[in-house]
Amino acid sequence: MKMFCILISVSFCILMLTMPGCSWSYEAAKVEIDTLQPFQNYSSPTKVFLRNDNVLIFPEGFTLRYNHLIGNHSTFNFKGEELKSDSTVSLDSIVAIVQYEENTSGGMYFADVMNGIFGTLLTTTAVYCLICPK
Repeated sequence: MKMFCILISVSFCILMLTMPGCSWSYEAAKVEIDTLQPFQNYSSPTKVFLRNDNVLIFPEGFTLRYNHLIGNHSTFNFKGEELKSDSTVSLDSIVAIVQYEENTSGGMYFADVMNGIFGTLLTTTAVYCLICPK
């Protein structure tokens, strides 16, 4: 009975470790500044590179109004240290904009679920065979 409880515990731990998985994937796409439309909301997570070597991260996207990017963002310097953020960013100070779009398919979700189920069962069986060889 004790061995059964150990196997259940090991199975549960392995299942919890595999559930986050790698099923979400994002594709980075460079956005040309000239193609941005005024008064439009861009909802994809975005990274903006500035002329002063700072990087802005807009996790929920941004809105372009009067040649300024508006939205909740974090500002980092080239060393990765977080800086105080301004409320708006002028288009004149931007070098490049990269948007990240999720492109996860149903097949990737299915594969992740199957990996979680069968990976847990096979790993638990392997641990059991190592502990109690026949």
